Amino acid sequence: MTTPSDISSPSTLRRSPFDHIFAAYTEPLPAVLRDHYLVSADMSYRVVLEGTMDRIWHRPAWLWPVFWLLIWIDLLFPETGTQIPATMTVTGRRTSTDHDYQTWDRTFAFPARRRFNAIMVYDSEQNCVVERLGPGHRLQMAWAIRFLAPASIEIVTTNCTLRLGRWRVQLPHALYPSVRAVETALMDRLATIHIDLAMTHVWLGPIFGYDGTFILRHESIGAL
Repeated sequence: MTTPSDISSPSTLRRSPFDHIFAAYTEPLPAVLRDHYLVSADMSYRVVLEGTMDRIWHRPAWLWPVFWLLIWIDLLFPETGTQIPATMTVTGRRTSTDHDYQTWDRTFAFPARRRFNAIMVYDSEQNCVVERLGPGHRLQMAWAIRFLAPASIEIVTTNCTLRLGRWRVQLPHALYPSVRAVETALMDRLATIHIDLAMTHVWLGPIFGYDGTFILRHESIGAL
C-alpha cells in the first residue's frame, strides 16, 4: 500500500483528517455523517457505504476515449447506466511516523468492475482536506467543505495540484474538472445517505456525475 510521505505533522492533525474541519461547526451534524467522516486508525472497524447508483452518466459522447484512458490510471471510467450496485469503504490509517489519513475505496459493479480510489489528508497549509488520487496519489484536489443544516454536507474542489516529490505544480483550471458533491443524511431512514456528485469543465460544462443512496455499516478490521 502506498502511504503519503508528507502529511501535516501530528501536532496539527487530529485522528481523522476531517476532525479539524468539523470542529468549526456550531450545529450538530447527523450521526451518520459524523460516522462516515470521523473514521480513524484507532478504531477497530472500517466504515462501508453499500448501495446503488441511481444513475452514472458522462457527456459529451466524444469524451468516451478520454474516460477509457482514465481507467488505466485509476481515474474514472467510460461506463454509464442506472441502478449500478456500488460500495465505498473508508478506513483510518496511520503512517510509521504517526501521521493519520483515510483511504476511500470506491467500487462500481459494472460487468467489468471499476474502482476509483483515493486517500484523504488534512493539509495544514491550506487549512482543508485534500483528496489524493491517481498513480502514486500524485494528483491532489483541495476540498472546501460546508455544512448545509440540518442534514447535508457540500464538498467543492477549489484547486488541483500535481505533486512531484517536494515540488507542487498548481494546474490551470482548464486541465481539471470542478467537482461538487452533496451528501445528505436521510433522517427518516437509519444510517442512510444520499450522494449526488457532478464534475464540470470550465469549457465543456457538466461532463460526469452520479447519484445514489447508501446504507452505512461497520466492518471489523481484518474481516474479508
